[in-house]
Amino acid sequence: MRDDTTRYLCAAAHEDSTFANQAIREFLVEDTRPVPPAPGVDAPAVLGEAIAARTRRKLRDSALLALFLAFAVLAPLDLLLYWVVLAVLFSIGAITRARKDAELRTEISNGGPAVLATIVISAVFLYLLYDYLASSPGGAGVPPGYYPYPVEPDSALPVALGTSALVAAMLVVLLWDRLVVWRHLRDRFWPNHLGGAVPPLPDRSVFRLSPERFTNQLWRHHNNAPTMAPPTGNGSAGVPMTVYRGFEPFVGAGLRHEPWSIAVPLERIPDVEPTISLGTDTLYAAIQREVGSLREASTLAPGRRLRALALVEQVVVAADELVDHLHEPESSLFLAHPGAAPYTALSAARVGSLRMEPLEWARYYHCYQVETWDRDLVVSVFVHVAVGAGALYVEWTPCLLLPIRKRYQDIDRRSRSPLRAVGQAVLDVLRLPATVPERLVHLLTFIRPLPHAPGAVNPDRYGTAKSLRELAADRNVHNYFQLADVDRYLKTMESRLILAVGRTMREAGYSPASFEEQAATVVNNNVQIAGSVGGSVVAGTGNRIRTTPAPRATEQAGKAR
Repeated sequence: MRDDTTRYLCAAAHEDSTFANQAIREFLVEDTRPVPPAPGVDAPAVLGEAIAARTRRKLRDSALLALFLAFAVLAPLDLLLYWVVLAVLFSIGAITRARKDAELRTEISNGGPAVLATIVISAVFLYLLYDYLASSPGGAGVPPGYYPYPVEPDSALPVALGTSALVAAMLVVLLWDRLVVWRHLRDRFWPNHLGGAVPPLPDRSVFRLSPERFTNQLWRHHNNAPTMAPPTGNGSAGVPMTVYRGFEPFVGAGLRHEPWSIAVPLERIPDVEPTISLGTDTLYAAIQREVGSLREASTLAPGRRLRALALVEQVVVAADELVDHLHEPESSLFLAHPGAAPYTALSAARVGSLRMEPLEWARYYHCYQVETWDRDLVVSVFVHVAVGAGALYVEWTPCLLLPIRKRYQDIDRRSRSPLRAVGQAVLDVLRLPATVPERLVHLLTFIRPLPHAPGAVNPDRYGTAKSLRELAADRNVHNYFQLADVDRYLKTMESRLILAVGRTMREAGYSPASFEEQAATVVNNNVQIAGSVGGSVVAGTGNRIRTTPAPRATEQAGKAR
């Protein structure tokens, strides 16, 4: 399987300041917040590029603002106003695209229109500059009120030369910025270039100019190893644990997609001798065997992706409730003390007790995961079951990690020529006055730790909301085949889970009729391939089944356009 995820995210950190800042704010500010796992993502590499990109932008904007301030003081008012008007006119297209694309920032589009706009606007700007230089005193004199301050005729030529030098210096700064990004793309992030291309983190000279807090957290993630509450048992790695903040518990898995749950009473089958004892562990094991058997039926999936079907045990903990229960003994299983990061794993013995008796704020799940489309689309299903006095409960929560945004993947289709970077630098100069407020805000904005009063514990310092991969995910699948594959994998695994639960109930001497009837209702209410991601179904004795209708395929296509 080709793995492009890390290089796309590394390149995105250099091309999209929003993504880089989100990654830093999420993972490099709080020393008590872990990085959740993400399929195919080398988190330290991506975070290192985010730090380097933010530092480069800070240096670029500080130089540009200093040069522009000098230009504004020195240049004639008319020339400054001409430039501002041109910058605003040129920025209209970017503003329009940004409004259509809710991701805040967009790059200049490729192709003929951009080249034509560059030529036309460059010609207009050069004409205005020539007109200004031609009108400098040397024969024609200076029109009254042309300068914002009195200037002697003999000083007009030095002023013209000075303003030209400042514009050239700004062009050099922007050209340096664009060429640095182009060199990263050429040498490291274009196809087949990532392997071995990232230098060791301590050798990055740019980190000497970066905030120490960021680099310290980067080293922590780079040297990260699973941690467990003592005693650690027999030396095993334990079961992964995720502490989340906010509403969504399955950090790293993407968006929940049509979850359902079923609760049924256990009714004995008359005159049937049970062959097994029905319990929570028994039911988990039966589901694992049945769903795991799909690895042998690899031809059910394109590219034989089911051969790599993964089962991961996972414990999910709510950060706010963990903080609320710090005074209870159970909290020591998840957090050593308020100044430390939560543990990242639980020992098998502790997981066993949590599986049988889950806490309200800490749950055990089986996660079945299929990575498809070169890891661009990941389908995960979280299964939670419980068997108690005369009742059985099954919870099924599918999640979709959607493809990386198309604009991040566009680097593979770009021209490798450095002339593109040169053209972008010229465009950046032309629209520079319109970007001064944004650059000033960026320069004066600092990413700081969350405020917390002395003695108080802020739960947001411990929980993670999104993984790096989720920060770069698109809003929907990119083609019909991906949409069909989502349905294929979920229906295939769902059918095996229903089969496993019904068979286990029957072998334990209980009638599966009620469970299978409700499961059939759930399945029959979700038989169409539709483009939405969402909806839920909850089933139980006496409950009514409700589903959220999905938009039609034509509506989805219209939104995609």
